[in-house]
Amino acid sequence: MCGRYEFSYVPSKVGQQIEKKAKDLEQKYKTGEVFPGDRVLCMIAKGEKIDLTVLKWGIMKDSLRINARKETIESNASYYKKNYDPCAVIANGFYEWDSHHDKYYLKGKDEFIYLAGIYNEEGLLIITKEADEYMQGIHPRMPVILDQKEMIRYVHDGQIRSNGKQLFIERTEESRLF
Repeated sequence: MCGRYEFSYVPSKVGQQIEKKAKDLEQKYKTGEVFPGDRVLCMIAKGEKIDLTVLKWGIMKDSLRINARKETIESNASYYKKNYDPCAVIANGFYEWDSHHDKYYLKGKDEFIYLAGIYNEEGLLIITKEADEYMQGIHPRMPVILDQKEMIRYVHDGQIRSNGKQLFIERTEESRLF
């Protein structure tokens, strides 16, 4: 689940703020369709502030891990708190494939969504959860999606309070790409 997502600047107030801040970074990052292993823009806590940084999506163990299950993080909270910090991946939407290999693009009502993640010096993992009613017909898992207020709280304390946004995702026939 969550093997690709989309990130492009949007000509909005938030989009302009992200673009302006990202220009100050001296690291390259991926825009457009983002794949595991790419360097991506993320929001992290720096003291009391939220800062933009670039992290590699994925952590190499026996193979490249790109996601972490919310249930696993909750059951091993002390391990994860000791070894990872919370982050939020900035996206316009994400891609998913159903059992027939039909590709869907799912996005929120706002121009950006924030995918809850965890990171360390090796890279980041996007947190997934069981699919809500909108996603169940496509895939059994989905990313934990945060709105801007939830993202700010999450990157500071690592607590997912709302089980992720459920009403953010709108699935329509136009979502299906192929």
